[in-house]
Amino acid sequence: MAEKFHRATLTRNFLKTITRIKNPDEMLAEAKAEGLEKTLGVMDLIVLGVGAIIGSGIFAVVGIAAAGNADGSSLGAGPALVVSMIIAAIACVFSALCYSEFATMIPVAGGAYTYTFATLGEFAAWMVGWVLMLEYAIGFIAVACAWSNHFVQFLSGFEKVLPAWLAHPPVWLVNDVFSAAKIAANNPDTYVPHLFGMPVCINLPAILIVLLITSILVKGTKDSTKMAGIMVFVKLAVIALFVLAGAFFVRPENWSPFAPNGAAGIFAGAFLIFFAYIGFDALATAAEECKNPQKDLPIGIIGSLIITTIVYVAVALVLTGMQSTSGHVSAEFLKAPMAYCMTCLLYTSDA
Repeated sequence: MAEKFHRATLTRNFLKTITRIKNPDEMLAEAKAEGLEKTLGVMDLIVLGVGAIIGSGIFAVVGIAAAGNADGSSLGAGPALVVSMIIAAIACVFSALCYSEFATMIPVAGGAYTYTFATLGEFAAWMVGWVLMLEYAIGFIAVACAWSNHFVQFLSGFEKVLPAWLAHPPVWLVNDVFSAAKIAANNPDTYVPHLFGMPVCINLPAILIVLLITSILVKGTKDSTKMAGIMVFVKLAVIALFVLAGAFFVRPENWSPFAPNGAAGIFAGAFLIFFAYIGFDALATAAEECKNPQKDLPIGIIGSLIITTIVYVAVALVLTGMQSTSGHVSAEFLKAPMAYCMTCLLYTSDA
């Protein structure tokens, strides 16, 4: 009998522990006593949001979303990518409204982890925390690899000035194992070193850019915001240059057929482009550092979504107008679509 009672007590205590919630008032009191410095305003939040959202989606994923994968595993939306972006933005708005509501009610650091702790308990918050870590890890990998692809293509434009090893670095130093294997399959002369029978491949530019960004982030949110402002300006300037210059080379016939794969292609494109909007939720984690979170956070989250959607649509219109996405496209277009289109224009102009 005592053993049964003991087991029942342990089970009850265990369930009580993992379902324990943290009172929001207690969280607010802790944040007020030992919280972070409140330095962020509306413009800071919008800059952080735009900087977090605009990344691999506009520079890399948009190519696959428009034309589909080379192996046919994913359908492309074609010029209807514009519709895909609007669908993904609408889906994000509902999620953004939820984040805004929670962030104004519990304006402390932690984001979804904190909100789950306050409503569903410690165990559910622990699970959400791990899911968020996986989400950001996968997102950062994609962004770093996309930056690496553009950086390598940028270096190749200086092949007459730079040494050959730098203008065209070894495949195994700028690709992961799977990408290097695909390149080697199409080009048997590609050299890939092996260790104990296993290929050795690292994406060195991607690793270096992650280390650089990490060194900036550890300095603090205010310094990170300044750096984010500079990067947002650079990114928007590059995108504006692409849209303004590319608009003169748009061929309307490339917009026909508008949706080569019908609704299936449009929703497949929306599925991929939704990944490009990941980042707006990161603003919720900055709630504790906002001067007026109840007012500024909703404006910052929704404002950054509106700005990025306008930018995405403009790029999609020009990109699909410059390059036909209804049929087969180059692998380079899928990796770095904007850089590929501009490179083609340069070569056409030289010819």
